[in-house]
Amino acid sequence: MRGNFVGVVSDSTRVLGDGDVTPAGGLGVMEGKALLMKYLGGIDAVPICIDSKVAGKTDVDMIMNTSQPNCYRVLDVLRETCDIPVCYNNQQGTASVTLAGLFNALELVHKRLEDIEMVFISAGSANATCLQLMVNTCADPKKIVMFDINGSLRCGRDNIENY
Repeated sequence: MRGNFVGVVSDSTRVLGDGDVTPAGGLGVMEGKALLMKYLGGIDAVPICIDSKVAGKTDVDMIMNTSQPNCYRVLDVLRETCDIPVCYNNQQGTASVTLAGLFNALELVHKRLEDIEMVFISAGSANATCLQLMVNTCADPKKIVMFDINGSLRCGRDNIENY
């Protein structure tokens, strides 16, 4: 059963654009995600909302709706403490779907990923992971520009967060 069983986990600090709605307030979204996984993918999913300010070990393999930069810290801790694969839906899920869509679009116009120029408007966790996956796949980093609220991300800029 373990190979077809996942936990859909969130601390509810960034739920569908509503911001921090508390763990109890985010449970309905996690239940909806679990329901979609069951009926559309045949995956047994359990919705779990945690208070990420409380220390403790959690055995899960999917997290979602956690604000930046806490989403990186939660993912790092879970990957270090769990003996199962862990992914963050807003990062790895979005990046995988975006890359698949981009590959299909490039095939239609007979271009390759390494030949195109890309601009990312926003440096949130989803876009940052998309960029990383695309560069790891074969995109040319010299042909990519990413912007955040303070402008373009570039060497020499001193107000860039660690994550």
